[in-house]
Amino acid sequence: MLDTTSEKLVAKRRERNEMADKRKECWGQLSELTAQVSEARENVRRAQSTFRKVMPKNTAMGLDALNRIIQEERIIVGQQYFGPVMQNIELVDMKFQTAVEAAAQNS
Repeated sequence: MLDTTSEKLVAKRRERNEMADKRKECWGQLSELTAQVSEARENVRRAQSTFRKVMPKNTAMGLDALNRIIQEERIIVGQQYFGPVMQNIELVDMKFQTAVEAAAQNS
């Protein structure tokens, strides 16, 4: 009986150690993913800042107001709101990109 209890104890300790190793692995993955998310958010913030610098002031203020309204009214993005028109247009042929940018410059 003592032998079986000792064997069970050794097995449980082994299982505990394996789970602890797995937990450490998961924490490492979580840390890595958190760093990637933070980096992606920073990249988005930088890109938006750069975008705002080339945008007319009134357009930037309008987009800010739109985002504030979406948050205040708890509008569901993707169901009730699909973004500004400029984000819903996709060029089929990139040769028209300059013309579209020139036409949309002040709108």
